[in-house]
Amino acid sequence: MSYCVIAIKENFHFRSVFCRCREDLELSLQKFHGSFSAAKRLIGQGDISLLNKSEVRSYARDWGFSWSYARPAEFCNRQALLDYARAAQVNSLHIFESDGWKTEKIDNNVAMSFVA
Repeated sequence: MSYCVIAIKENFHFRSVFCRCREDLELSLQKFHGSFSAAKRLIGQGDISLLNKSEVRSYARDWGFSWSYARPAEFCNRQALLDYARAAQVNSLHIFESDGWKTEKIDNNVAMSFVA
């Protein structure tokens, strides 16, 4: 298992969730969540406790976590999203944009940027 952040870019903003996933996540995202509407539904479930191919378990729906705890986080730009992913010490960041899923491996040894 690995940990990642999954996000969607919509109207120049990013909505993201924390996700616990199998190693073949990139293939699962492309195959089972490869359209904008599928990616939006995935993110709309809130933080994900398991993403394995088409199987999705969310903390709110399947484990009873409060929606205020598990809801998607929102960011006004890519750098803020990247800083969030680094702070969460995840392995990767997956963003759905107009042309599909993009994956960025996270180097947790890189300093975060902060905007005053």
